[in-house]
Amino acid sequence: MFIYKVMHDDAARFNVLRFVGMKDTLLKVEPTCSWIRDCLRKENHPVWEFFLEKLWEDKVYVPKKFQKIRESGRIREAYRRSWVDKGRAWLRREELVNFTWCMRFKKKSGAHWVKEDPFWVSSNENPHAIPKTCKVLFEKNGYSARADSFEFARGPTGGKFPWALREHGTVIQMSEFPEYIVKRHANWGFILDSCWVVYTSFPMPKYEDLSDESLEISEEVQVEQIRNYTRSVFARRNYDEEEYETDDSADVFSGASGECDEDCSNSPGSDKFKEPVALFCGDPVDDNVHDVRLLPISELLEKQNGIDNTSQSSSV
Repeated sequence: MFIYKVMHDDAARFNVLRFVGMKDTLLKVEPTCSWIRDCLRKENHPVWEFFLEKLWEDKVYVPKKFQKIRESGRIREAYRRSWVDKGRAWLRREELVNFTWCMRFKKKSGAHWVKEDPFWVSSNENPHAIPKTCKVLFEKNGYSARADSFEFARGPTGGKFPWALREHGTVIQMSEFPEYIVKRHANWGFILDSCWVVYTSFPMPKYEDLSDESLEISEEVQVEQIRNYTRSVFARRNYDEEEYETDDSADVFSGASGECDEDCSNSPGSDKFKEPVALFCGDPVDDNVHDVRLLPISELLEKQNGIDNTSQSSSV
């Protein structure tokens, strides 16, 4: 009787497929069962609605076009596209600008940033609560903007930095900072990962749920970009050693947003570049390392007169 129902009753078939699950239905049962093939061929069969609900369950982001496909009655197509899209590790421009991004600094960014970051402050105060974070918008005009009330990491531009979507949406370049690599979380939200900072398109998880170690992008991975960043911050002009030692007006600290009179020793990742590690100082467009003079941070700061070593650097 049960077999007869399964063969001829849609409700019975539906219950069987719900029990078996989508993966086993496609891989183990469907090739040998004609009645299952008949069910799966129907664009709006109830089983597709069930599988789609399970697929979207607990997901923080489902593209609107897939929701519209579902509303049009093409349930199977909505499932198919969603299944393919969940592994997409690149962003469309409209997605980037429509999200409100949560931001935190990584431990390797330096003690100064970790100490002041609202994420780390709130996590230390109450490890069981949802951490507070800075919030950032990527606006359509090509500049970022802050969407929170924290004064932390705003810099002289108030948190506005130029951004660009590159490499077919897989990379975000923000000012001259090391680039952000686009990744996808298991909840289908997006992650922007760099050696010093991480952004999420969903509420920032607790550290144990999204640790620096799990994010993969480290200083070792982006060492060349760190070098380029420090070169752009510490040496914008061509100069020789004699000019640098005598000319107090040399604009060697001008950053992407104009002149920077803060202590650049507090810039992200500065712990990485303390002696004996040296910074590039010289012509930032000269790729010949032998023609680029190297100076340790301490010597660089000593030579630059008029710099307030206690003020805060511009943010990432």
